[in-house]
Amino acid sequence: MQTKVFHEIVSLFLDNEEKQDAPFSIQNIIPEGEILYNKTAGIWYGANSVSHWLKVNIHFNFCLDLTWQIQY
Repeated sequence: MQTKVFHEIVSLFLDNEEKQDAPFSIQNIIPEGEILYNKTAGIWYGANSVSHWLKVNIHFNFCLDLTWQIQY
């Protein structure tokens, strides 16, 4: 079960030029980051910018099943 969840999460971040279906890939962050933060490609996106971008996109654009919990 944990391996399946891990692969599902990682697949959301994969960059693939042929099939751009990963909602959180760098290729999707850059264009929206230009709008949200006025940062062009090549400008460093720090942890704060990326985490804010993820929060906005999860909340407004995606309907993800996050009913599982990661246990440490």
